[in-house]
Amino acid sequence: MKRLILLSLLLSATAFARPGGHPPLSQAVLHNADELGLDEAALEAVQAIAADERAAREADRGSMKEAHEAMRALMEAEDLDADAVRAQHARLEALRAEAGADRLEVAIELRELLGADAWKRLHELKPERGERRRRRGPPKGR
Repeated sequence: MKRLILLSLLLSATAFARPGGHPPLSQAVLHNADELGLDEAALEAVQAIAADERAAREADRGSMKEAHEAMRALMEAEDLDADAVRAQHARLEALRAEAGADRLEVAIELRELLGADAWKRLHELKPERGERRRRRGPPKGR
């Protein structure tokens, strides 16, 4: 019974998780195009990568939503089929891994396009972890 409750809590916590919770890397490159010194050809290439990345993220999001709904249905079934739940969990993990692999390929493609110097500059331009939160102030209600 404890396992079922724990699994239910875990599923409800991850049900709303999006693949790639961070903003797309291609958007960071486009946002900093001037600072990175991108010429027109490079900018067009990044825009094409961004369009492909956006389409892939939407597809990933749709697949993940369907997989979470299937998991929820399995967990809410009158008779729990533990093997089916485990198999669905494996499908969810495979979808997450696929989304991660997609993000990695975009990063590699952008790194090849930008070159070492612009890539390093891009990461120097990114705010330190937590810096964005400090600029926005504390979360509401605190």
